[in-house]
Amino acid sequence: MEKHTFEIDPWHLSTTDLAPDKQQLRSKLLTSSNGYLTRRAFLATDTTQTTRAVNYANGLLSVDSVDNKPQLLALPDFGTVVLTVNQTQVSLQPDKVSDFKLDFDLKNGVVTQSFTYQDPQAKLSIATQYFLSQVNPHCGAFQTKVTLITGEAEVTLSCELRGNGAFALQDKGQNAAGQLYLQGQTKDQAFSVLLASALASEADFTADLTQDADHIGQRYQGTLTNTAAVTFTRWVAVATGSVDQVAQIQQTASQQVAKISSQAFADLVLAEKAAWGVFWDNADCVIEGDRPAQQGIRYNLAQLFMHRPLVNLNSWSADGASRLNGAGRGTWASGFAAGNAFLGLLTDFKPSKYVLDLYEQLPRAKKRAGQLGLKGAFYPLTQIAGHNLPQGFPLGSESIYTSALVAYRLRNYMNYFSDRAFMQRQGLEILVALARFYASRVDYLPEVKGYTFLAVSGPNQFEINSNNNWFINTMAHWTLDYVLQMTKSLSPAGLAGLQLKDQELSRWALLKDNLQLPTPDAESVLPQSDSYRPKLHHDYSAILPVAGLSKDRYQRLPYVQQAEVLLGLLLLGDDFDKPVLLANYNYYDSLTLHRSQTSESIHAILAAQLDKKVTTTDIFKRQLRFDLDDTDPTQLHLDTMAASWLTLVHGLARIQVTNGQLSLRPFCPRDWQRYSFHFNFQGRLLEITVTAEVTEVQLLRGIPLTIQLDGHGVIIE
Repeated sequence: MEKHTFEIDPWHLSTTDLAPDKQQLRSKLLTSSNGYLTRRAFLATDTTQTTRAVNYANGLLSVDSVDNKPQLLALPDFGTVVLTVNQTQVSLQPDKVSDFKLDFDLKNGVVTQSFTYQDPQAKLSIATQYFLSQVNPHCGAFQTKVTLITGEAEVTLSCELRGNGAFALQDKGQNAAGQLYLQGQTKDQAFSVLLASALASEADFTADLTQDADHIGQRYQGTLTNTAAVTFTRWVAVATGSVDQVAQIQQTASQQVAKISSQAFADLVLAEKAAWGVFWDNADCVIEGDRPAQQGIRYNLAQLFMHRPLVNLNSWSADGASRLNGAGRGTWASGFAAGNAFLGLLTDFKPSKYVLDLYEQLPRAKKRAGQLGLKGAFYPLTQIAGHNLPQGFPLGSESIYTSALVAYRLRNYMNYFSDRAFMQRQGLEILVALARFYASRVDYLPEVKGYTFLAVSGPNQFEINSNNNWFINTMAHWTLDYVLQMTKSLSPAGLAGLQLKDQELSRWALLKDNLQLPTPDAESVLPQSDSYRPKLHHDYSAILPVAGLSKDRYQRLPYVQQAEVLLGLLLLGDDFDKPVLLANYNYYDSLTLHRSQTSESIHAILAAQLDKKVTTTDIFKRQLRFDLDDTDPTQLHLDTMAASWLTLVHGLARIQVTNGQLSLRPFCPRDWQRYSFHFNFQGRLLEITVTAEVTEVQLLRGIPLTIQLDGHGVIIE
């Protein structure tokens, strides 16, 4: 029988297995967020320190001492309560704990842990629950209840805010309202953490303030007799900003914690359930006939909701700040896959969130291009909170495909929202900068009287510093063509505003028409680059991929980290006929090692287009439980969660958006009775239900629209 970390339940992650060896793994899976604050924590104090709480605020950065790169700053622990019974610190030791239960409620985001604790002098019930607020992203609430079952117990409950060495501690103390506060800063950023607490007890407890040079805390002590109980509630608020905004930051945090602490914990939980209810009403996916898949999709959706970008995609990262160290970094695939998922998933994912970060990063992208002696804008391979992360040579300067993916995001944005006002202003400014970058980076080949890009690296990092890369040349060709299309309607004043002249436009057209591409072989297989061509049909069976195989060996073999040719065929699928798609899918599928979180989704969606329905379904099911059945406690894989939703929408449902029109050709996996999901499109909310016999599309919100369903035009109203 297959062993899962949590019991299979459609709305809960729960377990009654104490399993001390799984504390790190569970702390990863129960990572909570609200788009601003993120917390990875286990609920009971662990004296072995193997499961420590880590808290982050998006955009608040420090520098990793190992690789000297920016990472999210680990905030003071604002949620852990240290509990002692009869002068012994409570921990989850199997010989002292029974009736253990751990639960993450997907309906309201509340994490609960309860157990019976046996002390030589007493037996107690201990229950802790917490959530990070979806109603107010600055805040979180924590509650611990200790109930005496038998005997007598001297109980101490304490919490603290402590400096951790990652920031300069500026101030700490207790304000006039009784709130604990701690204010710290890094080189140019500051934060304030305020913690309010209250104790409700049937016994007399004394309250003490504890502090030293590094911490400020509260401690409550009392004795429980005659089945008495004590409830310790904490409310936290965090505010961040620049170092010259310290007074404003402190005021914001104080106001927020005062507001949330004025409400009972139970009322706050009801408010959270209402906020989550709005999300589930607009985004739920139901799978009938596969309980593990049902739990998996809801868990993935819950994590995507909790980690949604509140402002724009700058705050998105592949790990969702679940790492203990080095958290918060994103890659080109992070914003690309997540942005596409959020477009169709979140009703409140405003159009500006999808592209605003691109415009905000434009000055930095221009500076980056200039540092390489190039014109236009060069968007980064990796980033954190909108800041470029330095990459070693050659990847840092050769991964020029990122700029084409920026153009593709803008095209998607227009498909979904038709926002001509944005495109005429910020959008075209970005596109023109991208075209100028490619035009300054291109190389002329006299022998063929054409152009290509030399010394480049595509998404497949097993092959770097290559020439005539198919994906880069193809996407650059598409980018130049798209920019030329979008500038056709510009007036002379519009061209002047972008400092565009006919001579520059003519040069872009010349480059586009004369960009060289690696030619397919006799079987229509497209080589990734000129240097990959000798590897086509190479006998690799004697050298199978293994964990210890060096990068040097990989570079001499046809294995690929992720199939960039298939990615190009997926993005530009309308430009290629089905035999070309099939030939390249069949060739690259067995050679792709999927070292990227989004890689399998590319294969799944292409497989669906090629009617390889079993392959698509198998990949989708793996993606749904990629984290739930993972045994690595290192970090969450939110890009895989976003990719799973893309596989559902564009794989199983085979949804495509072409020139602003929606089409779908759904299929239902053989072992499912039906599935349904919600999809946002051009201000409308659709619910799509699929069985083996019929597909039903309902318009839940918005004006009627015409779609293509299995090749037939249908009006949905």
